[in-house]
Amino acid sequence: MFKSLLLKYLKNSSLHGVKHLTNVNRNHSIEMVFWTLTIAVIFLFASYNTSLVWLRYLYNSTVITIDREYLYRNTTFPPITLCLRDRLNKTAAEEFLIARNFTPEQRGDPKMINFLKVLSNFNINNLGELIDIKQNYFRVDEYLNVLDKISNKFPHNISLSFISTSDEHLFDPVLIDTLGLCYTFNSKISSFFSPSYIGSKDMKIDTTHKMTEEINYFDGDASAVTSDLSHNVDVYYHGPYSLASDLRKVVNENPTQKSYMTLSIVPVIIKSQDKIRNLFEFQRQCKFTEENVLSFFPNIYSQDLCFYECRMKKLKDICKCIPFFYKRRDGNDRQCSTQGLKCVVRNRAILDSLQVGSGCQCPKDCNDIKYSLQSSTSMIWFHDSRISWKVIQTKVIYKRELIHDTIEALILTGACFSLFTGMSCLSIVELFFFIHFLFKNDRKSGKKALKQK
Repeated sequence: MFKSLLLKYLKNSSLHGVKHLTNVNRNHSIEMVFWTLTIAVIFLFASYNTSLVWLRYLYNSTVITIDREYLYRNTTFPPITLCLRDRLNKTAAEEFLIARNFTPEQRGDPKMINFLKVLSNFNINNLGELIDIKQNYFRVDEYLNVLDKISNKFPHNISLSFISTSDEHLFDPVLIDTLGLCYTFNSKISSFFSPSYIGSKDMKIDTTHKMTEEINYFDGDASAVTSDLSHNVDVYYHGPYSLASDLRKVVNENPTQKSYMTLSIVPVIIKSQDKIRNLFEFQRQCKFTEENVLSFFPNIYSQDLCFYECRMKKLKDICKCIPFFYKRRDGNDRQCSTQGLKCVVRNRAILDSLQVGSGCQCPKDCNDIKYSLQSSTSMIWFHDSRISWKVIQTKVIYKRELIHDTIEALILTGACFSLFTGMSCLSIVELFFFIHFLFKNDRKSGKKALKQK
């Protein structure tokens, strides 16, 4: 029964060549072997080419191309971060100690003075030096508040050449583990690193509507300049969703002298098609800013934030606590005591390896903008130091495009099997009908056998 149904299916199937297998009695055995091998090889070849299509669709479905529509796109003006070289405000520190009712002897204690100096210039690299100072004046949970009170503020504003209004543009304070307390301009994520936010118990913060200064091609080489700086600074350039780091530091040949520094910065922009959003994350291998999965940074995603959270979680897993310079989510995140900070110092090498993302599952940003420093000049200045930076407009914008979507992958599959075997959707329907009739006849045969018994 099965053999007769199979022969009937092969004779009437729309698949090419299979009907030559039905003439069992008339065909020579060599002819049967020839057609069997030919059909098998063609099916394997079609399946192989189709598998390449689907593998490319699943794991390599995007490509970076060049988009020439630069006239109609806005670009974020380059953010910069400034870190003071001398961060201790001695007057503010004295007033803070007086307000805390410290005696003149305590205020003049060399250990106290050294502690305040080290704390104001804190970063994770000198954390061991901070711990080694044996002082009994402040608890670890007070360090963040003390740091905010005794540090030099940064009241300097910025003048932008592409904005005609007289609005003041100021720097936002940020506390970054590798740099300490610094000040940043035009960053989308600076609110997450504000000392006031880190010290609060509130996790509700909305950065999605934070405005950044943008320019377009018709603004020309837009520039900005700081007001006179009363202190020498280290300068870092970075993207709006990135953090300042030593990899993006501007080298100053005369860091201790008053100078006028001029930077020329070129944006490197990658935009993604809207169709990219329809792909699974493992296909596009990137994330959009609204696709947030981070615990410590709600409402927004960036690769730098992901790496930062990875380091935080790694420290928490090893030391069972969160250092004072990281944001705690709730009461379950215990703040590190002195012993906990010693654990952080011991495991700093692990954090250094995580700086470049090793061991962190952090996809790239689908829409990304980075900056390349084309040139920097510094000349001795007779007034207080100033920093001027301009963006050199680029005519090249990179675009992440879809090679082919699901429909196109299906079309290529159908075209491949149709070319080599003549298979179509109707062929698949015929196959299902054959299976249906096969089971139907099996049930009838079973019922007849039962009746005969």
